[in-house]
Amino acid sequence: MRKRSRRFIIIGISLSAALLMGAFWAGSILGSKEKVGSPPQTSPDAQPDAQLPLPSPASSDVSQLLLSIQTSARQGKVSSQFPFAAGTSVFDEVEKQLGQPAQTRYANGLTYAAYPDQRLLFGYNKGMQIVEIRWHDPRVQKLSLSQVKQAWGEPAQVSHYANLIVFTYPVNEKVQLRVGAPEPAAANPDPPLDHIGVLYPQGLRNLMAYGSSEELITIVRDMAKEGRGFGTDFTVEHTGLETVEKDWGKPDAIDFVNGIGYAAYNGRGFVFGFNKGEQLVEIRSYDLRLQELTKSQIEKTLGKPAAIHTLQDQVILVYNATDKYQLKVVFPAPTREVPDPHVDHINVFYPRGTVNFMAG
Repeated sequence: MRKRSRRFIIIGISLSAALLMGAFWAGSILGSKEKVGSPPQTSPDAQPDAQLPLPSPASSDVSQLLLSIQTSARQGKVSSQFPFAAGTSVFDEVEKQLGQPAQTRYANGLTYAAYPDQRLLFGYNKGMQIVEIRWHDPRVQKLSLSQVKQAWGEPAQVSHYANLIVFTYPVNEKVQLRVGAPEPAAANPDPPLDHIGVLYPQGLRNLMAYGSSEELITIVRDMAKEGRGFGTDFTVEHTGLETVEKDWGKPDAIDFVNGIGYAAYNGRGFVFGFNKGEQLVEIRSYDLRLQELTKSQIEKTLGKPAAIHTLQDQVILVYNATDKYQLKVVFPAPTREVPDPHVDHINVFYPRGTVNFMAG
């Protein structure tokens, strides 16, 4: 039996190159509150080609660096010193110039390849198209969140992945500039950046696997009927945490809330809930492909949910996949600026497995 942790441990993307090789995706470890981590969204009135404002001249060096970042991002690049661009480059070009990656891992429908010497992380799809690039440059890590906001204004979306906060700025109709930093805290209210990145959302759509959003939603529903979370063969009720650890290794973090353990695999974008017998009772998937779906698309395909829960800044649609399993689809709460939010994550839930039969 695992001992209850004294505090809620959260592990995100590290500043060090060594952990960069291990943490390819930052998911959210969820306890009593579902944490926001939705994809970038823009106001329906926003102009996709609108340019980010020029940096304020508080510091010429900072201004020049921020201007260089946004200029490169408009080309799908993290820096002009690298020729690789999200959406237009293929991974073969990276290997030709940088050689074989130090490590690779599959998540979100993408293969992530780490080059710690260059502090670069590439995500590419099945067509070898580069979809995401992250850069952990030391110069970037001297910038702060307040400097970013002063230069570029409020982000179009704020996301939370583990202990990382991500600001997203759409720089054109195809590419998003993403800025990641540790979550602000009382001891560090204006943290330095962890990385910058560019994302080409269209590249997340594997048209050969999913012909439409409706087809993807149907697949998610059908997997939930089997107790499976999207992107894994593990199932609630029939899989134990020991099996997950045997295949994937030890989780990045474990916490216990109300007698249920939560094991987070940040590099794979999954959180598994397990009971005292270590039977899986929840599977949460943060796959980026799911985060391209909207609330209206879910409701159109799956119909009226059995229940709707509102939890602070989130809305959860609950569907009964079978008489034993539930499919929960979690969104940020709709706002005037974003009336039709994108999926944050999905949760396949086995309610019976949460009953503590040993109580009393």
